Amino acid sequence: MWRFFRRLGVVVKQVRSDTAQITLVVESSARGAVCPFCGHFSDCRHSQYVRRLLDLPADGRKVVVHWRIRKFRCINPNCQRRVFAERIPGLARPHARRTERLDQLLTRMGVFLGGEAGARLARDLHTPVSPDTILRLLYRMEISPCGNLRVVGVDEWAWRKGHRYGTIVCDLETGRPVEILPEARADVLATWLREHSSVTIVSRDRSGIFADGAKAGAPNAIQVADRWHLFKNLGDVAERVVSTLSLPPVPVEENSQETLRVVEGKQTKPAGESRRDARKRQSQQPRQERYDAIHALYAKTRSIHAVARELGVCRHTVRKYLRASECPQPKPRAKRKSILDPYRDYLIRRWS
Repeated sequence: MWRFFRRLGVVVKQVRSDTAQITLVVESSARGAVCPFCGHFSDCRHSQYVRRLLDLPADGRKVVVHWRIRKFRCINPNCQRRVFAERIPGLARPHARRTERLDQLLTRMGVFLGGEAGARLARDLHTPVSPDTILRLLYRMEISPCGNLRVVGVDEWAWRKGHRYGTIVCDLETGRPVEILPEARADVLATWLREHSSVTIVSRDRSGIFADGAKAGAPNAIQVADRWHLFKNLGDVAERVVSTLSLPPVPVEENSQETLRVVEGKQTKPAGESRRDARKRQSQQPRQERYDAIHALYAKTRSIHAVARELGVCRHTVRKYLRASECPQPKPRAKRKSILDPYRDYLIRRWS
């Protein structure tokens, strides 16, 4: 810590400490300062004030720096600023409440953890900040521009999920996002690729939009399938195939009212059930199990808070399930509008 201040030309005048905080009183050792507006040196002092900065923690305690900042009169008659405050590059930005090295640490925490988790870790490290502060540091972070792009990956980016989508472009060699295009259209992607002629490989999903855009914007580039989407599509197909398999039936009593046959403790698809109904039944089963567990646990504890804590669900969910006479069904999704709606009847007639 002392080496850091000496390197910046700052002298530690006083140290005060207690069980929770270390306070350092520092000031510059320079004879004068340079006017930040005109660049003229001045040693004509005007006044001083104390600026409070939060620094890196030490010995498990918060460190607060009281910086005695001197004000000087600018000796340049053509300068519009008559009085200016000294600045020490590397110590703190103008009007900042933290030292630059603490800002760098918080920025790295925000990059790896995000706002909420980064703020919790900062409190544990005795540098309390809010999640919004970490996000502001991320917005202010200077990112070096990417050089020649060779391998890029394109995918959809949801500006508003279910309503408006754009296109995100990433540099797969460095793992960094490069551009967010306003729309997920082939011509938009083609225009961007023409501006970056160094692209030789385009990784995409199986969407025809990105295939057409890559073909039009970079005809010589190699198009490859994105590995994540391949595994995702394979998993979806495997799930649909497995969900439609029926186990051999077993004899049941004639007076049984169950619609599902039980084979070795597992429920199977009833005869005549469609694939869509089977998926709907399987998606409803976890919800029914949660509904039964909430009612059973509430009958023992008579406490909504205890049920929510035990099952790891929100109290509003527990309250909603307790008020319902049967397991709530998912709300049907609103039908999305299509540009073909005005011509749907005509197209059906032509198809028939």
